[in-house]
Amino acid sequence: MKKTISTYWPLAILLIAVLTFCMHAEERESAALRRQQVDVGSVSAELARAISYGLVDSDDATAPVAHPAPRTL
Repeated sequence: MKKTISTYWPLAILLIAVLTFCMHAEERESAALRRQQVDVGSVSAELARAISYGLVDSDDATAPVAHPAPRTL
């Protein structure tokens, strides 16, 4: 019995649909994990660590910085 591509095309469509569904489900789960709130202690610890490493000046942490307007060519 000779099988042609017309026999298997529904399986290919089904496989693509299942893979797409699985990838979207995984993306929804990871997006939900990313949206969870971070506790205040963790945020303040990260800010203190950034200041101690010199990535942020302690004065800059509380005062907003004015940036010059971008120039157009």
